[in-house]
Amino acid sequence: MAFCVILAFGGFSVFGRDDLDIASLSLDELMEVEVTTPGKVPEAIRDTPASVYLVSRDDIETFGYSNLTEVLENVPGFYNIDNYTGVSGNFGVRGYWNGRSQNSSVAILVNGVPQMRPDLFATPMEGINVPVEAIDRVEVSRGPNSVVYGNGAFFGAINIITNDSYSDDQLSVTSGTNGTSRVVGRLSEFGDDFHVIFNAGFSTTDGHGHDLLDLVSENRRFLLPSYGVEEGNSSLAGRLEQQSGFVQLSGAWRDLYFDYSLNDAEVESFSGFPAVVDGNLRSSSSSRFLVGGNISFSDQLSLDTRLTYLSFLSEEDYDALHPDFVGVNTRDFDNWELESLMTYDRSESLRFIAGVNLQRMQNFYEFTDVPDVGLIRESVVIDERDLRSLFGQVSYQFAEPFRLVAGYRVEEMLGFDRFVFEAEPVDGTPLPGWEKGNFNNGTPRVSLIYQPNESQVLKVMIGDATKIPNFNDPGFNTEKSRTTEINYTWTTESVLISASVFRNELSDLLIQTLDIEVSGLIDTDLLSGGEVETEGIEILVRKSFSDTIRGELGVTWQDSENAQTPNQLLSYSPELVAHGKISYHKGDFSASGLARFVDEMSSFYNLDTDSSPLFVGGFFGDAVDSYFVADVNMRWDNVWEDVYLNLRISNVFDTEIRYPNNPINGLLLDRGNIGLDRRVALTAGIRF
Repeated sequence: MAFCVILAFGGFSVFGRDDLDIASLSLDELMEVEVTTPGKVPEAIRDTPASVYLVSRDDIETFGYSNLTEVLENVPGFYNIDNYTGVSGNFGVRGYWNGRSQNSSVAILVNGVPQMRPDLFATPMEGINVPVEAIDRVEVSRGPNSVVYGNGAFFGAINIITNDSYSDDQLSVTSGTNGTSRVVGRLSEFGDDFHVIFNAGFSTTDGHGHDLLDLVSENRRFLLPSYGVEEGNSSLAGRLEQQSGFVQLSGAWRDLYFDYSLNDAEVESFSGFPAVVDGNLRSSSSSRFLVGGNISFSDQLSLDTRLTYLSFLSEEDYDALHPDFVGVNTRDFDNWELESLMTYDRSESLRFIAGVNLQRMQNFYEFTDVPDVGLIRESVVIDERDLRSLFGQVSYQFAEPFRLVAGYRVEEMLGFDRFVFEAEPVDGTPLPGWEKGNFNNGTPRVSLIYQPNESQVLKVMIGDATKIPNFNDPGFNTEKSRTTEINYTWTTESVLISASVFRNELSDLLIQTLDIEVSGLIDTDLLSGGEVETEGIEILVRKSFSDTIRGELGVTWQDSENAQTPNQLLSYSPELVAHGKISYHKGDFSASGLARFVDEMSSFYNLDTDSSPLFVGGFFGDAVDSYFVADVNMRWDNVWEDVYLNLRISNVFDTEIRYPNNPINGLLLDRGNIGLDRRVALTAGIRF
């Protein structure tokens, strides 16, 4: 049985092929497995300039993860905050969480294809509906990855692999509490020089059913009637329902490959106002098509070129204030991305890559009409927005125990126009504005790797990352981060110990400030120049107690200081995040237990402390307590021929999870959002 492993980052490699059984490898053998990123060339784990946490298909089955959010919640240093604004899964990493845009500080890819929405420079989870049954492995890298992935890879990169080259056809059905159901299918065909893989899934859930009275403090309940919330109409039940669909077709023939995916989602959300009828419903659809080829000029020189097209459409109907409320928002655009990567691999001691990346967002149009709050037939049109990059990285073993890895990326966003029309046709007169864009960034990285023997690796890593403000933000500077990390890993056949000391320095951060309008709406402004410093320690210990029992313990401790707050307290920053895992696997039966701990967190701090008496001490909501959550899972393979069963109980002790409130939820929910309670899910499937 494979287990979650701390690795060096991999991306497009054929890892987990039918000729490589990860489950059979010992911990020290795993260090020799080849992965392909951050260098984008095949390298042994011990030679890569980063640490990565790998989740294999066997892990997903053993621990019974039901969605991608559950997978990532159990990654060292990661923690989730659910704002009820969409599909749960907005992750903080090593003490830093950005509430302005979902997953705007981490790069998320599927089969190496970036999933970031170019209009937001963020990655909402409702746009990644990959069913876990389709996942072959997930690779998670902590630290800056901007040299390879460009804008937004502040704190890491996540690559979700669904097209590994082995056959695992199956069909499964899941039913559980909270009205949860899921149907997933996978088909594949392999030949001597080709393969085709088809994945599809559909899921639905009733979501949260909490009462607003449990989320709103006594001193804000007087606001409820003005929001249309009356006695007997304060439940969220039936107003946060979600359903999603996913279709993917990928394949390769000789040196050519393609990948097509379609993500559809219908999500009810809390959009700043509580729903009073059926819920705020947002429907979104995104399709991506990639085609590429990898041409080998010699054993040492190759060129990999890929073209990706994205089409996006969303429509949201608002439900708020009163039953006759009318509000709508639509948004659509297209995006093209071309990347060409040259690889020169002279020997195991010298590898070099150089690449160019070109992106263009076009045909952007957004329409908003919410008369009750003063937004009357507002249209936003954006002309073509271009982003282009050059990057390179070299890995050189200058002495037998030492390897130096260095890289640099130059990234430029050209100027573009954003036109806003109010109660005007788009060929009318726009509101006064100014040119957007015109960003130029350079991001370096350098790592020194020391390997005194096969059991030990010491890595010293320094790297920068950047994040360009999206087009809704005024002309601020690019947000920047610098991470310095020292990582030491020691392995034997049955033990792995990995320890990191890290420091993050963030600068030119955008800071939200809030003001309460007479209507009760929150007016948001942005300031530039935020600074945050974080120092921390991360430890991962894995132990194979026997051929059937394995365990894991991960702890991340960090201390962050926010230069803009009086006490230097950073909001949404738990000092301690920890997880533990234990599994038993013998024959066709496996059982496992998961536990995770997230420390207490403070809510949003408003620098404009005089904006409202509701902001006690400058904080938008209450601080939330730490929580401890445990899950258990049991799985039976070959119950009858190729039929399998899986039973998962999440949040076994029915622990109340509180997430600190976010201004995106409006004035209410100041006590904090409540997470999911105890859930039970049963899955039945068949392999063929």
